[in-house]
Amino acid sequence: MAGGIQSSPSRAIQNELSRSYLQVHLALVVPDDKLRLLQPGGRALRSTPILLAVRDEELISPGIEQQISRYLSRGGPPVRVVIEHIPNKQTFFSRAGQTRFDGLLTSAESGASWAVIYPRTSLITPFSDDLNSELVLLIGGHDASLRRYINSFLTREQAQGGIDRLFNHWILLKD
Repeated sequence: MAGGIQSSPSRAIQNELSRSYLQVHLALVVPDDKLRLLQPGGRALRSTPILLAVRDEELISPGIEQQISRYLSRGGPPVRVVIEHIPNKQTFFSRAGQTRFDGLLTSAESGASWAVIYPRTSLITPFSDDLNSELVLLIGGHDASLRRYINSFLTREQAQGGIDRLFNHWILLKD
């Protein structure tokens, strides 16, 4: 399995894309001291918007701020969400980033590793399975025959349980 490239229209225009091989779910990595802010009832006195950092600009789609706001407002007062693109994830995990941003918008599957590497952060999944995407492989040069070969390989690996075994080992930490 290769790195996590999420499918998007702009990537499809620029590259051949393989078939999807794994579904990923939108989540937030949150500094521990701001966890309460993103839970119902924790933002009652907050007048400023929730500021989320995002490294992958492909996660920023029209209406995503409103969708996230609906999820974060459940059981509490309405919140305004602002998403800001950052050049790298270190920007969020720096001392200044932890002060400035309320969370990092990422996939739950990659966010889990960030929350382990940075122990004063936690992964939260307030969006359930509702906000998800698919991982694909990018194929340079618009090579249709290579795409067909990779799609066959992915189909075979999925049918034989290879993708599930890797997911269980690397994401769920099961053997």
